[in-house]
Amino acid sequence: MQSTVEVRHAPRPETVSLVYQIFGDVLVPLEQVRERWFRNLNRENFSKALSCGRIALPVTTLDDSHKAMQYVAVDHLAAYVEERSQQADAALARRKANLQVVEARQAG
Repeated sequence: MQSTVEVRHAPRPETVSLVYQIFGDVLVPLEQVRERWFRNLNRENFSKALSCGRIALPVTTLDDSHKAMQYVAVDHLAAYVEERSQQADAALARRKANLQVVEARQAG
Protein backbone atom coordinates (compact mmCIF):
# COMPACT_ATOMS: atom_id res chain seq x y z
CA MET A 1 0.00 0.00 0.00
CA GLN A 2 1.97 3.00 -1.22
CA SER A 3 0.57 6.32 -0.05
CA THR A 4 0.51 9.38 -2.32
CA VAL A 5 1.05 11.85 0.52
CA GLU A 6 4.09 14.03 -0.09
CA VAL A 7 6.45 15.26 2.58
CA ARG A 8 6.03 19.04 2.50
CA HIS A 9 9.52 19.91 3.66
CA ALA A 10 12.81 18.25 4.36
CA PRO A 11 13.10 17.70 8.09
CA ARG A 12 16.08 18.98 10.02
CA PRO A 13 18.90 16.43 10.20
CA GLU A 14 18.78 16.62 14.00
CA THR A 15 15.15 15.51 14.01
CA VAL A 16 15.84 12.65 11.62
CA SER A 17 18.75 11.56 13.79
CA LEU A 18 16.63 11.60 16.94
CA VAL A 19 13.83 9.62 15.30
CA TYR A 20 16.42 7.14 14.03
CA GLN A 21 17.81 6.81 17.55
CA ILE A 22 14.33 6.11 18.91
CA PHE A 23 13.46 3.41 16.38
CA GLY A 24 16.91 2.18 15.29
CA ASP A 25 16.24 1.77 11.58
CA VAL A 26 15.51 3.89 8.50
CA LEU A 27 12.19 2.10 8.03
CA VAL A 28 9.96 1.85 11.07
CA PRO A 29 7.26 -0.81 11.20
CA LEU A 30 3.90 0.91 11.19
CA GLU A 31 2.79 -0.89 14.35
CA GLN A 32 5.82 0.47 16.23
CA VAL A 33 4.90 4.00 15.15
CA ARG A 34 1.35 3.48 16.40
CA GLU A 35 2.49 1.96 19.70
CA ARG A 36 5.04 4.69 20.36
CA TRP A 37 3.31 7.86 19.19
CA PHE A 38 -0.35 7.05 18.57
CA ARG A 39 -1.19 4.98 21.65
CA ASN A 40 -4.58 6.61 21.81
CA LEU A 41 -5.59 4.84 18.58
CA ASN A 42 -6.23 1.14 18.22
CA ARG A 43 -5.01 -0.58 15.05
CA GLU A 44 -8.29 -0.08 13.20
CA ASN A 45 -8.63 3.61 14.02
CA PHE A 46 -4.96 4.23 13.24
CA SER A 47 -5.39 2.55 9.86
CA LYS A 48 -8.49 4.66 9.15
CA ALA A 49 -6.67 7.85 10.15
CA LEU A 50 -3.83 7.01 7.75
CA SER A 51 -6.20 6.05 4.94
CA CYS A 52 -8.26 9.23 5.12
CA GLY A 53 -5.22 11.48 5.52
CA ARG A 54 -6.00 12.69 9.05
CA ILE A 55 -2.55 11.37 9.93
CA ALA A 56 -0.54 12.37 6.88
CA LEU A 57 2.23 9.80 6.95
CA PRO A 58 3.34 8.04 3.78
CA VAL A 59 3.29 4.27 4.28
CA THR A 60 5.63 2.06 2.27
CA THR A 61 6.26 -1.63 1.78
CA LEU A 62 9.21 -3.56 0.42
CA ASP A 63 6.98 -5.96 -1.49
CA ASP A 64 3.82 -5.60 -3.59
CA SER A 65 2.03 -8.31 -1.62
CA HIS A 66 -1.10 -7.32 0.30
CA LYS A 67 0.43 -9.08 3.30
CA ALA A 68 3.70 -7.15 3.08
CA MET A 69 4.96 -5.44 6.20
CA GLN A 70 4.13 -1.72 6.28
CA TYR A 71 6.69 0.89 7.22
CA VAL A 72 7.18 4.62 7.66
CA ALA A 73 10.55 6.09 6.65
CA VAL A 74 12.31 7.99 9.44
CA ASP A 75 12.59 11.15 7.35
CA HIS A 76 8.81 11.14 6.77
CA LEU A 77 8.19 10.57 10.45
CA ALA A 78 10.60 13.37 11.38
CA ALA A 79 8.93 15.73 8.89
CA TYR A 80 5.51 14.85 10.33
CA VAL A 81 6.69 15.59 13.88
CA GLU A 82 8.14 18.94 12.78
CA GLU A 83 4.98 19.83 10.86
CA ARG A 84 2.79 19.06 13.88
CA SER A 85 5.13 21.11 16.05
CA GLN A 86 4.87 24.06 13.66
CA GLN A 87 1.07 23.75 13.71
CA ALA A 88 1.14 23.84 17.51
CA ASP A 89 3.36 26.94 17.42
CA ALA A 90 0.93 28.66 15.04
CA ALA A 91 -2.07 27.72 17.20
CA LEU A 92 -0.34 29.13 20.27
CA ALA A 93 0.46 32.37 18.44
CA ARG A 94 -3.21 32.69 17.41
CA ARG A 95 -4.38 32.11 20.99
CA LYS A 96 -1.93 34.73 22.28
CA ALA A 97 -3.06 37.22 19.64
CA ASN A 98 -6.72 36.60 20.49
CA LEU A 99 -5.97 37.04 24.19
CA GLN A 100 -4.23 40.35 23.49
CA VAL A 101 -7.27 41.56 21.51
CA VAL A 102 -9.60 40.61 24.36
CA GLU A 103 -7.35 42.27 26.94
CA ALA A 104 -7.12 45.43 24.81
CA ARG A 105 -10.94 45.60 24.53
CA GLN A 106 -11.32 45.13 28.26
CA ALA A 107 -8.72 47.81 28.99
CA GLY A 108 -10.18 50.27 26.50
